Amino acid sequence: MEERESLTKFTSDFHRMVRLLLFIGLAFFYLEFMIPVLADVVFMIPATKLGLIFSMQTVGYMASSPIAGFVSDRVSKKKLILVGSVGRGFAYIVLYIAVFLGSYPLFVVGTFTIGFMVSFFWVPFNSLIGSKSHKDHRSNAYGQRDYWLGISIMVGSSIGLTYSSYIGDIYPDFPLLIFLPLVIFGIANITGGLLFHKFIDENLVITIPESEFQNSKDKKSTAFWVTFGIGFLFFVLLLSSTNGSISKPFIIKYLLEVFDVDTMKAALAWVPAGILNLILAPRLGKLVDKMQPKITILITASLGAFLTWALIYLGSQNIVIFAIILVFDMAIATTGGLIIQNYLSRISKKHRGKIFGLSSFFSNAGAVIGPILGGLAWELIGRKYPFIISIIVELSLIPLYWFSVVLTQSSLEEKYSLDSIVPTADPQS
Repeated sequence: MEERESLTKFTSDFHRMVRLLLFIGLAFFYLEFMIPVLADVVFMIPATKLGLIFSMQTVGYMASSPIAGFVSDRVSKKKLILVGSVGRGFAYIVLYIAVFLGSYPLFVVGTFTIGFMVSFFWVPFNSLIGSKSHKDHRSNAYGQRDYWLGISIMVGSSIGLTYSSYIGDIYPDFPLLIFLPLVIFGIANITGGLLFHKFIDENLVITIPESEFQNSKDKKSTAFWVTFGIGFLFFVLLLSSTNGSISKPFIIKYLLEVFDVDTMKAALAWVPAGILNLILAPRLGKLVDKMQPKITILITASLGAFLTWALIYLGSQNIVIFAIILVFDMAIATTGGLIIQNYLSRISKKHRGKIFGLSSFFSNAGAVIGPILGGLAWELIGRKYPFIISIIVELSLIPLYWFSVVLTQSSLEEKYSLDSIVPTADPQS
């Protein structure tokens, strides 16, 4: 029985677990799109205060990531996920109360709380994905997470934006009616957390034979070099996240200025890419599961740099071409993320929560630094330069990623192998 379990891709409750993300991602795009509307209609605040709203969620996420990682390895992951879900759910309701009171400070507190609670959901959730998937299908597993999250985002943004736009036209002076989806999405988050706690067994994991693990005599690195290698990998993640966020916040602005279109047309060019890359994630994960990390890093970084170049030099000729290239560009970015998460999940089973917590911290730190650098490049050099800088840095990161893999691969607790795995029923693979 144990040998049979080791040949399966996922535990019996894995698909139920990722499908529960349908309750979790409903508000993601809706809130991102509606915050500028709230800034004008309800709070009537300048751009600097609007920027604070966006940054506070990232700051909250960054602040709690190491805490969630440390706690995740010591307490029940189900309980942490419940705390994160319920906490985020109530934070959405706090946002709605802030709308009712017209309180900008309370809205900032609500966005910070959402970010702070995110870690207590995603860090243990990502750790459980590592435990509930075979290592040779790990990227596919994280891709299925992105798939169901993408479905949730698509449903939430479609229903929420349609409702708010319709009610806004009929009752423009009633923000409590316009922004009612915030309450609904908050309740959905709480419901998702409760269902997860009831139906998912965190002790049900994939059993891997001892021969599939690294043992002490296989490790070529000393403890110092292992620690240094992991630290260097986190440093590269910081640079990668900074680079990824140098240009991304300016895509909509670039569309508006280059093609002189309204916000809705710009959104129509951007939204398909933002959702399709998540829908395609299981297929992308299944593909990279068959390749060694050094090869996939080389391919994705090179393709990513080329597609960013194509976006500004070929896509600027036509908005449809721009939208198509953007789909491929975001898909490559998603693939790169799956590769890294797969690699991080293999470092240590015992400390998997800490690894994901620290990686979230450095990724979010990069997400704070990147837009600042991109904004300076846009203002001081020109609107193409956030993208040009991103191309240069992405290519420069290839040898750094290779070096970090060379330093750490011999110390991975779960070895890479391209051995075939007996398939099981897998409707989303």
